[in-house]
This record gives sequence, structure tokens and C-alpha cells, in this order.
Amino acid sequence: MESFMKNFIEMFPMIDGKSIKDSPLYDPQKPFENRDPRLYATVLLPDYSSVNGKIYVGHPDSTGQTGPGLTGYGINKTWDHNFSGNVWAYGGDYILIRYPEVLLSYLECKIESGATISQDLLDKTINQLRGREEVNIGNVSETDPIKLKEIVKNERGIELAMEGGIRYLDLIRWKEGVQKLNRKFYGMKITDNPGSYTGKYVLDSEGNIFIQERMFKEHNYLWPIPQSELDINNNLKQNPGYN
Repeated sequence: MESFMKNFIEMFPMIDGKSIKDSPLYDPQKPFENRDPRLYATVLLPDYSSVNGKIYVGHPDSTGQTGPGLTGYGINKTWDHNFSGNVWAYGGDYILIRYPEVLLSYLECKIESGATISQDLLDKTINQLRGREEVNIGNVSETDPIKLKEIVKNERGIELAMEGGIRYLDLIRWKEGVQKLNRKFYGMKITDNPGSYTGKYVLDSEGNIFIQERMFKEHNYLWPIPQSELDINNNLKQNPGYN
């Protein structure tokens, strides 16, 4: 089962709109408090999120369960809490595109085109999302294109999570795969009683579960051409790195 990595949780700002590195509201001992409300709507946070009156317990070693989430950070987005039947037969709609993606893509295009970035443009795009009643984390006023683009990148990551693999494709087109995907990934922090978890885990110095180390190289920006296509067309050449 899919689940979120620790670095994704850290992308969500605080309720003052600032990152966890810059906001005085962030408390590493209580990392889930005072965060962007979209964090709670997107992720089931271990020992914090409430589901139908019960506290969600992230237990990444529940290997006896169907499709356990290995990181301990469960998926809340798109989950219908009122549905109690067989999840494999749910039949709910799949998100293809939402208006927030249109707004963020439009703003990014304006940045890339070299157009003048005005407060009016920001208020008609990214601030439409951050200013929603259920979010309300403050407006963006940054008009420097380089700094604003980084804000937009982060906003796309948290707003469009679990929507058709957008995050991965964004990293590819921004040429940030080597920087963001070539690394070690971690899950939840085990704080209660590490001995109560039956799985065999490697923890970092802060007690976060090591999930895996992923490799992403320059040639991975292109996908391999299927062998079936190469077989029927001798003029096709395999992309570099896949021979």
C-alpha cells in the first residue's frame, strides 16, 4: 500500500505560511501541531490523526494486514470515511485534474515567460488556494521570479499530492530528479516503545524508520523505449543508459 515519506510531511508549512525551518511556531517535539490544514486532510499522522473517533496508530510492521503502509504515514486524501465496504470494490472517482492545478500551472507559466509578477496575479492564482476558508495560511507576496518559483514548486507538491503522479513528473520536467530522488528515504519516528514493533528496522539517530535508498541518475530523465518497439523498427535507438 502507498504511504508517505517523512520528507513529504516536512514540505507542509505552518499555519503562519512559513516553512518548519523558518516559523517560530514549529516545535520538533510536537511536529504535527499548528501545521497547514492540508497536512491533516492529506496524511494520517501516527498517534495524532483521528478517524471516526479513534486515534490513528501508525504501525508499519503490520505485515499480516493487506497492503500495509511501510512508512507509518497513512493516506487520508480521497479516503471516504463513510464507506465501510470492500475497498477493492469502492468505485470512487479518480482525480485527473483539479482547478488548483490549473491555477498553479498558469502562475508557473507566467514565471517562465518572464512576465511581470504582480500581487494581483498572485491573488488570482496561488493565493486563491492558500486563502480558502479551510486552509487560510496567509497570502504569498513574493514577486521575485526565482524565489516565487520555489514557492510554487512546494505548493504543487502539497496541493496536488496523490493526483496522478504529478509530483514525479514535476521533478522530471524541472530536472530535479537527481537532487530530490537520489537519496535515502525515511518514515515515521518511533518514540513510544521501539521494542513493541516486531519488524526489523534500521533507525536513524532521531528514531525515524529507514525505508530505502533510491537511485536516480541522469539517464532516468528519459524512459526506456520498450523492446517491442525496438523490435519492429530498426531505426529506433534505445535511450542512453538502458542498453
